[in-house]
Amino acid sequence: MDELSVVKKMEWLKAILASPHTLSKKERDNAIEVCKSQGSLAKFNSEEFNIHGSSLNTLKAHAVSRLQEGFSGLDRLRKSVLLVLTEVEVKTNAPGRGTRASYIKKSEDQKKEIQWLTDELQLMTVKLEDILAFTRSMSKKYGEEASYKKMYREVFSKFS
Repeated sequence: MDELSVVKKMEWLKAILASPHTLSKKERDNAIEVCKSQGSLAKFNSEEFNIHGSSLNTLKAHAVSRLQEGFSGLDRLRKSVLLVLTEVEVKTNAPGRGTRASYIKKSEDQKKEIQWLTDELQLMTVKLEDILAFTRSMSKKYGEEASYKKMYREVFSKFS
């Protein structure tokens, strides 16, 4: 692998990041496979883009010497491309608006959100009960049970 190949890989990743929606399904799937791991990126070989594969250690060494951000910058770019391409893939597989499949998906999403809200409400209820139990024990400890009862009524009046 020549040192220019690492620069070409960086340019290839930036080009994908700039316009991920222009890739064909085959190109997108190939790019996802290449970006799944550092090793896959190192081994990536493309005559079309004048990119040659290498070992991961060689890629790291050339990235440090040729790229301003070094290998960490190349790796961040790889992860960004992977994230963007998987989002584009999800969007392209989404059902069309107004179709039965879209309504089913919307219903499933709403059920997930309702379940999440239910779980959060249960968690908040448990936390409120813990706080009230702690407050009650502290009020007993310091002889302030009358003020606790007053505070308890005020708190629960806000929930009514």
